[in-house]
Amino acid sequence: MQDEYSGKYRSVKLKMCLSLLPPIVIGLIIITALAGYNSYGNISELTEQSTHQTIKANAIDIQSRLSRMKLISENMAASMEFDYLKESQEEMANDLVNTLKDEELANGGGVWFEPFAYRPSDMYVCPFVFRENGNLKVSYDYVKESGDYIPTDWYKLGKAAKHGDAALTEPYYDSAAKIMMVTYSSPMYSEGDAGKYVGNVTLDISLASISEMVKGIHINGKGYAILTSDDGTYIAGVDEAKLNGETKATEESNASMAAAMKQMVSATQDGNTQFENENGDTMIVYYQTIPDINWHLGVVISKSDLYSEAYKLLFTLAGIAVVVLVLLMLAAYRTVSGYATRIGVDKKFAEDLADGDYARPEVIAKANDEIGHLGNAINRMYRQTKKVINTISEHSGSMNESSRTLGASAEMLTERMDTIQNKMTSINEAMMSASSATEEVNASVDSVSQAAHVLLGEATNSLKQAEEIRTRAKEVEKNSTEASLSAEKLAKEFSTKLAESIEQSRTVEQVGSMAATISGIAKQINLLSLNASIEAASAGESGRGFTVVAMEIGKLAKETADTVEEIQQNISAVQSAVATLSSDAGDILTFLNETVAPQYIEFTKVAKQYGTDAETFRAVSQKIAETSGNVNDTMEQVNKAIAQIANSAQSTAALTVQITDAVDEVSDSVRDVSGISQQQSTIAESLREAVSNFRLNK
Repeated sequence: MQDEYSGKYRSVKLKMCLSLLPPIVIGLIIITALAGYNSYGNISELTEQSTHQTIKANAIDIQSRLSRMKLISENMAASMEFDYLKESQEEMANDLVNTLKDEELANGGGVWFEPFAYRPSDMYVCPFVFRENGNLKVSYDYVKESGDYIPTDWYKLGKAAKHGDAALTEPYYDSAAKIMMVTYSSPMYSEGDAGKYVGNVTLDISLASISEMVKGIHINGKGYAILTSDDGTYIAGVDEAKLNGETKATEESNASMAAAMKQMVSATQDGNTQFENENGDTMIVYYQTIPDINWHLGVVISKSDLYSEAYKLLFTLAGIAVVVLVLLMLAAYRTVSGYATRIGVDKKFAEDLADGDYARPEVIAKANDEIGHLGNAINRMYRQTKKVINTISEHSGSMNESSRTLGASAEMLTERMDTIQNKMTSINEAMMSASSATEEVNASVDSVSQAAHVLLGEATNSLKQAEEIRTRAKEVEKNSTEASLSAEKLAKEFSTKLAESIEQSRTVEQVGSMAATISGIAKQINLLSLNASIEAASAGESGRGFTVVAMEIGKLAKETADTVEEIQQNISAVQSAVATLSSDAGDILTFLNETVAPQYIEFTKVAKQYGTDAETFRAVSQKIAETSGNVNDTMEQVNKAIAQIANSAQSTAALTVQITDAVDEVSDSVRDVSGISQQQSTIAESLREAVSNFRLNK
């Protein structure tokens, strides 16, 4: 079957999947974007908070460690103030060892006296201990080994510090130990605050452990930490080459980093800044100022590493979105496939019906949903269409046969109508001939009537009887007129017109009867004229004038008889044509006689009455005394009868014309019926061929 649709074919399953894909993808993108944005912000915030907390915790740890060292230094100074006069250098060194041996940060310490303050005999007294290979060792020869300590910065800081306090030196690099160090220096006074300054107690602090601690500071295992002094000198977290006590973070060759370090060093509270490294990566610095000592602890991490967890979450969410998308599409595909399969069943059913296969079973609806309702609707259409096709198939044959029968009947009826039309033409010609003959008779009757007027004066006794005949003749005329009007009214229908025309044609028989009557009257008149001549001859000279009149009357009677004989011959021809018409139009007269017959029965009664009156007229005419009046009345009656015959002939001719027209109309209608029957036959054949394309049974 040729496809009614143009364009590339796309299945409903594909269309539904493609229509579901954009909203699902857009929805997942929006959800993922919102979740990613919120998660990114939350993770970033948590990361920053965690970083600040980490820095703060380590800053507090460094502060607590150094505070402990400061406290130890202050305690040692306080202890030495009360005991230095009682103890020897060895005892003071032993106290230092006992105090510092368990302190991890303590790399050494010493008691440093002002010149001659310990003993007037000793200028420099300075027992100190130092850690070597993990053990504390004692030395009393610092001056000999390292020179005078009085002008050193750490000594000056201790001397300038308040009593009971400790001053912290700037970080410095110990080349012997190869480590960064700081020193707390606490002043000693004789007899407490009221005494005089006698020297310092120092506590050397190794920053190695703090440096290790700084190296261990990371953010999620990424980045690195740096520790600087209050002036930006590196203390920990950088290459050893920069841990020389002189390299400052604020003087880095990378201007962006130097600016960030200046911001960190100048800050009085925690915060963050950023710079770009040599590779162009954005580095974020979170920093914290360590209280009391004003050192600055910072954590440097690249932006990508800082937000790696957030990025990882975004990628995870994206992966989850993809997985969800795949699962949703699989679920949608499965659902759509189920619907497409069910629609495919209905589609196959509809295609089978389109191909004319009505022998297959109905489709089974498996669910009460729109597709199930569609299947039920197709089933209903299948049942109704199959019923209609069965009906057409059953009736198309009989319709074709009926159309053929109707066509044959119409052709036969057309032939008969043609025959009737020819007969009616013959009747019309005969009626025209009868009309001409009637006019001749009428002329003869007029002559007789004129002669009768001569007898009128002498036949006064006959007037009364003649008037009675005249009155009856008028009654005949009246009844004939009514019959004619009824015939004209009923002639509107074909069957009525035909019946009336045939019935009116029988008027000729009445004319024949009347003509026979007139012939008899003419004979009687002839006899009367002979008798009158004899009587006139007997009368002698006085009857001579009446003899002439009687002879003229006899002559006119003979002419009348001759004319009547000619009329009778024409009437015989008309009666022969009418008989032929009656024989040929027998089938049509079957329908017409029932309607026209009552009217002509009445007309027949009137005609019989007229015959009775004619008999009366003939009986009266026998009386010689009434001869003149009877002759006059008879002539008038004959004149009227001839006029009636003429009118009847004309009416018959008119009716034959109407019948001919009606027959023509009927013939046209019959031809239309024949054409319609042929069309119906063609339609029935087309229906039969169309129905044959449908397979209704297996």
